[in-house]
Amino acid sequence: MKGQLLLLLPRLLPLAGLLLGAAAGPSARLITDETQAEEFMKELDARFSHECNLEMTARWDYITDVTDPNKEDEANAAAVRYLSFKGEAAANSSLYDYESFVDDQLYRRFRFLAKKGPGALDQQDLEEYKLLQAGMETIYSTATICDFHDDTECDLTLEPDIELILATSTNWEELRHAWVQWRENTGKLMRDDFIRFVELSNKAATLDGFDNTGSYWLNGYTVTQREADKYTGGQALDQQQFKTMAEQAWQTVSEGLYKKLHAYVRMRLSEVYPDKIDPTGPIPAHILGNMWAQDWSNIARHVMPFPEMPSFDVTESMVKNGWDIQRMFDSAEDFFKSIGLFPMTQTFWDKSVLNQTAWGRTIVCHASAEDFCLGPDGEDYRIKMCTEVNMVDLVTVHHEMGHIEYFMAYKNQPHVFRESANPGFHEAIGDLISLSVSTPTHLEDVLGLTPTRSLPRASSSENKELSDEEKRDLNFLMKMALEKIAFLPFGYLIDKYRWGVFDGTITSENLNGAWWQLREDLQGVAPPDGARGEEFFDPGAKYHVPANVPYIRYFVSFVVQFQFHQRLCQAAGHTGPLHTCDIYNNAEAGQILKSALDRGFSQPWPAVLQELGGSSEMDPQAIVAYFDPLIQHLDQELASAGQCVGWGVDCDGVKGVSSTSEPPSEAPTTTEPPSEAPTTTEPPSEAPTTTEPPSEAPTTTEPPSEAPTTTEPPSEVPTTSEPPSEVPTTPAPSSEVPTTPAASSGAPTTPESSSDASPSPDVSTSTMAPTTVDPNDEESARLALKQMNDEMTELLRNATFVDWEYYIDVTDANEAASKEASLMVAQRYKELHAEVIEYFNYESFEDEVLKRQFEMQKTLGTAKLDDADMAELTGIVTGMTNAFTNVVCPYDKPDCDESEGLNSDALENVMAVNRDYEELKYYWEQWREVSGKPIKENYTRYITLQNKAAELNEFDDAGLMWLEPYTIASENYTQESFKQEIEDLWNQTQGLYQKLHAYVLYKLKDHYEEIDRDADVIPAHLLGNMWGQSWENIYEIVKPFDTPIPNLDDILEENINLEQEMFKIAEEFFTSINLFEMTDDFWENSLFKEPDPPRKAICHASAWDFFDTVNPREEGRFRIKMCTNKNQEDFIVIHHEMGHTQYQMAYSEPTDLRPLVFRDGANPGFHEAIGDTIALSVTTPAHLLLIADRLTNGTYGMTTAEATDMSSSQPSVGFSSPTPGESSTAANEENQGARAETSSSVSASSSDSTSPGSTVGVSSSSNAPPVNSSPSSVASESSGSTTEVAETTTEMPYPEEDINFLMKTALAKVAFLPYAYILDQYRWEVFADNNENIELNKLWWEKRLDIQGLAPPSPRYPSTDFDVGSKYHVPTSVPYIRYFVAHILQFQFHARLCNVSGFEGDIYNCDIYNNTDAGNHLRALLEKGASEPWKQQLGDFLGAEEGNMDASALLDYFKPLDDYLTNFLEENEITPGWRQGQVEGYMSDERVQIPATVPIVVGIVLAVMVVVVIIAYFVGRSRQKKKAKKNKTPAQIPGENIELGQQKTEL
Repeated sequence: MKGQLLLLLPRLLPLAGLLLGAAAGPSARLITDETQAEEFMKELDARFSHECNLEMTARWDYITDVTDPNKEDEANAAAVRYLSFKGEAAANSSLYDYESFVDDQLYRRFRFLAKKGPGALDQQDLEEYKLLQAGMETIYSTATICDFHDDTECDLTLEPDIELILATSTNWEELRHAWVQWRENTGKLMRDDFIRFVELSNKAATLDGFDNTGSYWLNGYTVTQREADKYTGGQALDQQQFKTMAEQAWQTVSEGLYKKLHAYVRMRLSEVYPDKIDPTGPIPAHILGNMWAQDWSNIARHVMPFPEMPSFDVTESMVKNGWDIQRMFDSAEDFFKSIGLFPMTQTFWDKSVLNQTAWGRTIVCHASAEDFCLGPDGEDYRIKMCTEVNMVDLVTVHHEMGHIEYFMAYKNQPHVFRESANPGFHEAIGDLISLSVSTPTHLEDVLGLTPTRSLPRASSSENKELSDEEKRDLNFLMKMALEKIAFLPFGYLIDKYRWGVFDGTITSENLNGAWWQLREDLQGVAPPDGARGEEFFDPGAKYHVPANVPYIRYFVSFVVQFQFHQRLCQAAGHTGPLHTCDIYNNAEAGQILKSALDRGFSQPWPAVLQELGGSSEMDPQAIVAYFDPLIQHLDQELASAGQCVGWGVDCDGVKGVSSTSEPPSEAPTTTEPPSEAPTTTEPPSEAPTTTEPPSEAPTTTEPPSEAPTTTEPPSEVPTTSEPPSEVPTTPAPSSEVPTTPAASSGAPTTPESSSDASPSPDVSTSTMAPTTVDPNDEESARLALKQMNDEMTELLRNATFVDWEYYIDVTDANEAASKEASLMVAQRYKELHAEVIEYFNYESFEDEVLKRQFEMQKTLGTAKLDDADMAELTGIVTGMTNAFTNVVCPYDKPDCDESEGLNSDALENVMAVNRDYEELKYYWEQWREVSGKPIKENYTRYITLQNKAAELNEFDDAGLMWLEPYTIASENYTQESFKQEIEDLWNQTQGLYQKLHAYVLYKLKDHYEEIDRDADVIPAHLLGNMWGQSWENIYEIVKPFDTPIPNLDDILEENINLEQEMFKIAEEFFTSINLFEMTDDFWENSLFKEPDPPRKAICHASAWDFFDTVNPREEGRFRIKMCTNKNQEDFIVIHHEMGHTQYQMAYSEPTDLRPLVFRDGANPGFHEAIGDTIALSVTTPAHLLLIADRLTNGTYGMTTAEATDMSSSQPSVGFSSPTPGESSTAANEENQGARAETSSSVSASSSDSTSPGSTVGVSSSSNAPPVNSSPSSVASESSGSTTEVAETTTEMPYPEEDINFLMKTALAKVAFLPYAYILDQYRWEVFADNNENIELNKLWWEKRLDIQGLAPPSPRYPSTDFDVGSKYHVPTSVPYIRYFVAHILQFQFHARLCNVSGFEGDIYNCDIYNNTDAGNHLRALLEKGASEPWKQQLGDFLGAEEGNMDASALLDYFKPLDDYLTNFLEENEITPGWRQGQVEGYMSDERVQIPATVPIVVGIVLAVMVVVVIIAYFVGRSRQKKKAKKNKTPAQIPGENIELGQQKTEL
């Protein structure tokens, strides 16, 4: 009751005064009793804590569960209630005559609490004020624009759509469109409201005792004389003095650094946008990577001085070291504790929301730190953050916890003082900590995190004398300057402009003109189209203007944080450059910081700044000191390039300034967020991040930009091993793919750039559009082609790094970046293609090497389409690809929840191990229902667009375009020649396949009684694979003998500690044959195991070439990405993948003779064939036994002789049989890779893998070290066969183990051949038909039945169904014939190497391990890359006059099995083959029709039978019609862990 009376008293006394005498002056009405004032303030403080806590609690409940409308209503109501309370408190506080109080602290509390703000208005004006502000905020928050490429799509929002465009695109017109339209739909619409709002705001300020709103805003920065006498040595600070201080600080930074940064960026951007930027003028505001040009981090890729140096992103290292979200917050807490600050409270750990996924509800994801206002007795501080394991979020975590430390430090202050010393200090404290955490020293020495060791692109600096450390530091400082220094003029001018509006010096007739005058004068930026009229109100395009949020705090923060940093570093005893200082573990620095934080707002900010920053004024000299090395570098670069520093009058009289200098840097050295996001962002208007949200703006966590708190650079997809599906792994032209890195078929293309990739480098301005060059001049052509190659190499290198980030860290942002990079590469290649390839008459050139480079790039692929068609094709492929993320409900639960559905991975596992006929049928049908059938309509349009692209490239259809890489003009070897050779090869192998088919069918009939005894084709769902392409998973059903075959699974599991050890074993294989050791970059940056959740990687095994043209290959950048398991399957895959890496390393030199177009396999099948060739040796029993003995006996790492001596004295090692589903066959694994690669459309030299499988034979090799390889010495566990093996009367000359081994290998490799043959045969025919035949499904099954001898398990619709679309390579546009080629070539290669090695015996027992003759012969082939026609290379390798593909080596390999099958079929009177033309029997009519006229009785019977059949049929099919649910990330195809193909999709 006492407290209530005290609060009521100030309200009653004025009324009493009015009653007693109206003549009394104002002073007579004010309360002068200081004791009474103290009691009032004590009670008010308690009320503040209570009311603020209620508001914060309601707000927290909403922002951590934004989908609950009730919580939103409650939060809004609480905010209104708290605002009313603050207005009431201000009114009551103003009734005291606090100027006369003796107590300085009491005086200061009343001074700031007594300000009413908008509450000074009468009710009518206040209502209008609120409506105007709400209306302007609504205009801003609901604004959208139309897509530049599709004016019917008009729902692009600022976040993420428009910000992503500004951050990633380099299309001048697209950027201009986004920039202009945003201002059309925001500022322009609120101009009149803003003018009226200013009137009311100024009215409130004058009622509150201020000259205008600007004066009211600046009150918090002032120091009265009384306060000055007490705290600052008599130095008062009024508003004008503060403005002067800010102006002087800005001028110092502007002249010392900003203008130099501006000139350097302008110079680099002139190379990205040739002839569009005035070299002495302001920079067009739309090309700086940010809607407001306030943060230039997103253009880092264009301007980084030394992009070849390591980046500062330690994300990859965090993942490798097992970091999780908790560890990130623990490390931040450890930082603060190390300097003597506070540990987090238990309430913090209990109630913070640090992981949205674990929280399970949708939250406002911008990072924020929250104080629940409980004061001295409180422990409730929280952080809300959608944290991900990456460097950006690591820094943000430290920043946010810095705010929490501030809260905890000033908790004992009265409520009004529980705030930072001035509005800019809270942000400065957060950023101060980040300055230490971001240093390479802290990251590496304290946190144990190493930066990514790679950045694409050559240096943009001419200075070759700098050390690597100096280059690294300059990159670091450039990164910081693009964020910190570029922001300063914007942070200053927003309020400088509004001060002018509020005081009337800027009138309503000049609102926009004055804005742009300031922006040009201070920031050096200009509108893209010249002057903007007064009908616009461009300041309103920035959130803080319509939301009425003061902005000078951010300028203050960005200045004083460097003062703080310098002061604490001095206290810590740091002696090196300021930018290298880290105050971690320094108690002296911590004590100074803690003392300043403890004071909160209780003293004037200059006093706190004096202690914490070493001066009572904002002093930018600390900024100059911090960036001094960069300033010197910029001085040198700009002087060398003859650049004017500044713009406008700064450059008057400067003539002939070059607009270009060094090549622009295309690759960011950091993972800067794609939007304008510093490590944190400003919270939404409703969400304060500190004690109490001041109505105008939060005081913590959020920097001035509007970007999300953290963002990974966008991306997406690898340009390497898992290229987009069919773009050649190099820019080699290809009919199947864009002849170069052009946007490819696999991945949807998107805007043009990415935060890691870059647009064109310097040669973009120098490569000829050769209008003055003789198109027949060979030397000119050579020069132009070299320039084109240099630029494209750089672009692809950039894009590869972007893709790598996406593939090892699958996020929407990284995927977007990858897509952006791919389109950027495609667009630039299209330009260069027109300027160079299409310009020169290369057909008559005498230099055959030069001529070949032109010929290999003559086809542009789908990049030839116009923008509209390309966008449509992209959308179609994206849509079709998305069908592969659908799921199928389990057989026993057809009405499942989303979480219970089976994705493609799970389905493939089911197909591999399940043996129930009906269940397999159900899954087979359902998958086609949810994957192939939905894409049928889009596929017909896809055919049209692919053919249109083919016609533009002068092909009759897309099938012929896809086959272009196999053609050889000099030999008149055409597409038809290749098709004929493929047909001959199929005819050559068909007999073996038919015998295998007949044998398997016989065994399956024994196992499945459901198969008709007279059937001559195999039901497609019974072969252990969703597509019937590999039959290895049914080995246990069809194996000839019970004798087991070896398997290393248990030995690897027991003896391998780290996955890298398996890669070391593989490396030793290659070095034993005189091939290459893996590089340091390989071991430091490859992905060897699946990352820990929540991070996701695309686990498909792949080998990556990063196009390093700077380092020798033994120091180059080659990596493998693989989620390795410790089993034999992955052990073989590792050898296969490293075979790709060997190929990449081999053809990377000599650099001058290996342009980008030659850095690839000789034809699209060669890369895969190389990997498979190596695996054929590794899987021999003798080699596996050697591995087993060494691992078991601990001899790995010894020399071969040492290991052999030791292993020969040890007992032999046992093996166990693999289980179904563990197959490693290429045929069974190519799909996953293709799926992964299709996410990207950047062409890069990478090799996706297929492994020859884990099948191993038990035999000896004359080339292997002498180990006991007798079958009898291999102990094994056998899983019994469910099939009786028919006895043979003919004695076989081969061991049973060998026949079993060959059977399993044949199930993988021979069974695959017809599938690999028909998939592209089908598509060639479909392309040629060009949608004339609408019965696409019938055509597919006609080929499968006639060629493969497989039948659908149930009738299919000829047109409605689209079963071929259930194979990933079809919707993702991946040519497939390469896999057929690889399966032929690998046996030719294997046979030749075995011959060179001197091997004698059965070829399937040959192992080239430790044979340098074989290795040298292989190396000679690998080093050629694509520099010679593939048939020439094949002939040279085989020692033959002609390089023809021939299946004889494959048939020789399987000769023992062929003999066994022949005997088995003869003894069981089985004739191989099947009837042709059966397709009609497996097709259903599109409609069921019941005859209208039949005899009554027969009609009734027929009707009943038909109804029963229909019901039964559709009940069965109803399971298929369950709507598939989308997974959040693309599922991988189980059992297809390796990609057969190395090239990318052409899209």
